Amino acid sequence: MTVRIGLDARKARDFGIGTYTRQLAAAMATAPGADDFRFVLFVRPGDEGLFAGLPENFSIAVEAARPYSAAELTGFSRRIRAARLDLFHAMHYVLPLGLRTPAVVTIHDLIHLEFPFDGATPLRYPAARLLIARALSRGRVIITATDSARRDLEALSPRHAAKIRTVPHGIAPRFHPGIGPPEVARTLAAHGIVGAFALFIGGVRPHKNLARVLEAFSRAAIPDFSLVLAGPMPKNVESLAASREGVRWIGVVEDADLPALYRAAAFLVYPSLAEGFGLPVAEAMACGTPVIASNIPAIAEVAGEAALLVDPRDTDAIARAMRELHSDSELRALLSARGIERAKAFSWDDTATRTLDVYREALA
Repeated sequence: MTVRIGLDARKARDFGIGTYTRQLAAAMATAPGADDFRFVLFVRPGDEGLFAGLPENFSIAVEAARPYSAAELTGFSRRIRAARLDLFHAMHYVLPLGLRTPAVVTIHDLIHLEFPFDGATPLRYPAARLLIARALSRGRVIITATDSARRDLEALSPRHAAKIRTVPHGIAPRFHPGIGPPEVARTLAAHGIVGAFALFIGGVRPHKNLARVLEAFSRAAIPDFSLVLAGPMPKNVESLAASREGVRWIGVVEDADLPALYRAAAFLVYPSLAEGFGLPVAEAMACGTPVIASNIPAIAEVAGEAALLVDPRDTDAIARAMRELHSDSELRALLSARGIERAKAFSWDDTATRTLDVYREALA
């Protein structure tokens, strides 16, 4: 009898988790041995098209329960039971209450415990800690993307260390150094970007370190050079950017535009205070774009010696790195070459193959 595996794809439109969900499903469709399983993807209403073109052993189940909602913790478990699954894969740390189906859980990081953000309710972080503890206890196997994140989880719950597996994220084939000038020119024109620039990919969360990036760019004082901010920014980002010469905010960028935007940038600035993996670092390296990134363990693990690593809490160090990378063409060429080579270590095909191995382990 065919083994049925459910994938929680309700966060498919999110940034990091969404990329992970979409790319993993697509790669598993062609992974060796995937036809031994039948997959059920639970998606939010309207997201069915994100998984178009998957083979016949994939089916879609529309699930209205929003992530982190009461409905997720209660009614979703009944839906999972009704699907008669042999295994359920939670793509984030929340497992529905009352779930009797064996489960694999991906816990990407512990950022939500370390960095409160605007709009969070007072109960959000105690609740997150309880839900993560439950996932570690209830999940048959736990997946995380770096050895650094695995060590964080082991420190949080030493008695569950034996069932935590590192399965690195991948890089989609569209991120490569051969992106042509016409595509680059079209992307820059679409976003109104003119001249040489550094790129910051971030968002509203404090761990993205936007305030220090803005201050470092001001201190770097690089003439005829701009800083482009991409991503969902704080409400006051326009006033923040307007107060600093050469800063431009372009908002959330479509996935299709990201490769050309990386390729066009003189370098990526990504001094995040915490990460589980750091997909923008890997994607920029794959495009041949030099990277300034934080020296935190997860980023150092992903970048290796292919990025210029700095203390993310040292604004002057970030500014010095900007000046150095802008002025030193040999260093940019070296980091570009190293980045392209380093990026070859990460593929979604490998992620899918190793995830299927985790399923088999959990089912054994």
